[in-house]
Amino acid sequence: MRCGESNFWQWQRTNGGASCTCLSGGFFTCSDDTTASTPPTVALTGGGGTIAEQSEYKTCQADPATCTQLWLHSSGLTGTIPTEIGLLTQLKHAFLNNNDMTGKIPTEIGQLKQLEQIDLSINGLTGMIPTEIGRLTKLTKIHLDNNDLMGTIPTEIGQLAQLESIDLSNNGLTGTIPTEIERLMQLTVMDLRSNYLTGTIPTEVGQLTQLGVIMVDPSFGNGASPSSNATLGVTVGGIIGGVAAGVLLWVMTLALVCWLRNRRKGSRAVGEQEAWIALGLPAMPARNPVYSPHAPSGSGSGQPRVQQTVDS
Repeated sequence: MRCGESNFWQWQRTNGGASCTCLSGGFFTCSDDTTASTPPTVALTGGGGTIAEQSEYKTCQADPATCTQLWLHSSGLTGTIPTEIGLLTQLKHAFLNNNDMTGKIPTEIGQLKQLEQIDLSINGLTGMIPTEIGRLTKLTKIHLDNNDLMGTIPTEIGQLAQLESIDLSNNGLTGTIPTEIERLMQLTVMDLRSNYLTGTIPTEVGQLTQLGVIMVDPSFGNGASPSSNATLGVTVGGIIGGVAAGVLLWVMTLALVCWLRNRRKGSRAVGEQEAWIALGLPAMPARNPVYSPHAPSGSGSGQPRVQQTVDS
């Protein structure tokens, strides 16, 4: 028996209408001290109905100041998320995943300033991701995957400095990946598969030292219909390595050009072979010598002097 359940009210009536007060976690206390408390049932499974009809939620409503967890996953829930959820200001964990809920994510969710983890995945939620989510600065996990969410990824997501895991896969999101993700220094994984995102992965992700992988579709970047049976994992290390390789090649090319252009006239000619070896590259195939028209007279053989030259 839990405070707020129908059998609790029946018990109260059979005990002379004792005056009882609901406490945190389904416990209760009564004025006649006949019963102090009973252990709560934590996770509900099956049963259906709306969130407002669940004893777990009623318990939180009865004492919102001490309600820190809401476990209603896999409960067969229907209907919408009530706006009154914003009154649970001490809520730290909200698991409403794997249900049949519909409607929009209420903007009142932005009032849950103590929230650390929220999972609304595997439902039928619609609308846009509310920008108010940026107020939840203690969030470490947000999973909104496998819904019917639309619109863009809000830039306010960059305000979630403690975020470690974000899953927005299997929705209908459009637009680009916001560059504001560069602020998510604790982020370890981001799943954006099966959406309609365009653009490219922001180079700013190279600053996220904790990030291991960003999961996107092979069709990412062209807004095409996402593939349901193919994914692409882009590691941050690969991005950084690609950028570093490009920079190194550019520096090597620039060094070669500058070196050859600044040769002093009349100094010993430097061949392509020497420049190639100086940069640590494999030796070039031998070239046929080029005859210089500037050979000095009286060189002895009467033949032009041979030197390898590089056009400057």
